[in-house]
Amino acid sequence: VRHRSRSNNGLSLPPRTNLDRSNMAGATGLSTNTANASRAVTIAAAFLAVLTFLPFVYTIPYYVNMILQASTIVFIGSHLSVPGTQVNQETGEQEEKPPLEQMTRKDVMQFPLYGSCALFGLYAV
Repeated sequence: VRHRSRSNNGLSLPPRTNLDRSNMAGATGLSTNTANASRAVTIAAAFLAVLTFLPFVYTIPYYVNMILQASTIVFIGSHLSVPGTQVNQETGEQEEKPPLEQMTRKDVMQFPLYGSCALFGLYAV
């Protein structure tokens, strides 16, 4: 395997390596079993659907419904963002997920600008 060093603004960075999922699971406490993760996401999606239509049948406080829905959405998003394998829709084969996008220093420096513009836009309206 040939490694290339990445460069960012003239700084030499170490080559990217594929993380062993079992090592990552031990370090983060995440489950390495893809079937369990997809089952958890499916159950959470069903729970979200129930929470969406439950107020039509049973009266529940709106703040409880809102907190449960927001927590479920964050749970689903965090489980779907974990690196691993995915099923190719065209071939049906398991393949590695593409590497996660990383933020650069420029992206981070633009956050206050975008936030200020958004708040000023809300103030102007």
